[in-house]
Amino acid sequence: MNGLKDRFVTVATTRPETMLGDTAVAINPADARYLDLHGKTVQLPLMDREIPVILDDLADPEFGTGVVKVTPRTISTISRPGGVITFPRFR
Repeated sequence: MNGLKDRFVTVATTRPETMLGDTAVAINPADARYLDLHGKTVQLPLMDREIPVILDDLADPEFGTGVVKVTPRTISTISRPGGVITFPRFR
């Protein structure tokens, strides 16, 4: 976690190649374990790029770590709490 020395999140994936296009990390708005991280950023290890921590119901607190990486081209359902989420484009 950027700016939080002793805080981190673990995101498991079966498709590490999609990390190149990750634009956010999602946490569930009802998951108290991570609510303090909303609005913060994490470092995307492969690209050395900061990406935001967002709230989304897509993250299931009872599945895995409860944290989901967001790759816009591979995720077709983003619930958009509070409005439309616009993700940056990378080439």
